[in-house]
Amino acid sequence: MASFGSTSQGRLSECDDLIQIVCYDAIQVVDFSIITGHRGKAEQNAKYPKYSKVKWPNSKHNSFPSKAIDIAPYIKPYGAIYGNTQDIEKITQLRNVSKREANDFILKAYARTLGVIEAMAYRRGISIRLGMDWDMDYDLVDQTFHDLGHWELL
Repeated sequence: MASFGSTSQGRLSECDDLIQIVCYDAIQVVDFSIITGHRGKAEQNAKYPKYSKVKWPNSKHNSFPSKAIDIAPYIKPYGAIYGNTQDIEKITQLRNVSKREANDFILKAYARTLGVIEAMAYRRGISIRLGMDWDMDYDLVDQTFHDLGHWELL
């Protein structure tokens, strides 16, 4: 069974208790890393507009404890998978697959991880929104901003 490393535990400790409950439930099913919990003003504004659509203090990451979290699937031998160019290249080389196949691998890893997150939250009666479905209509292709590893409390 997977468990969080000290870095992930530290980041998770900055999050609302409900987020912590869901994450500790989910880590028993699927391995993942905590990338971001709380974001201060400088960090939030540095993410805008490429990685966040809002400036400080308008993100749920900006409250303390944080009402939002960013996670990444953790898959041996790759480690935490962010879906960036370096991850795609690493998977392409290690698996001897095309870039498209490597990207599909990453999307499947996120789908599996966030499916478990969603199920654990539902099981606990905790309402969340996933960054892959901002309008919560289960149509994953109608998004204009994809934030696969992000989820937040409603």
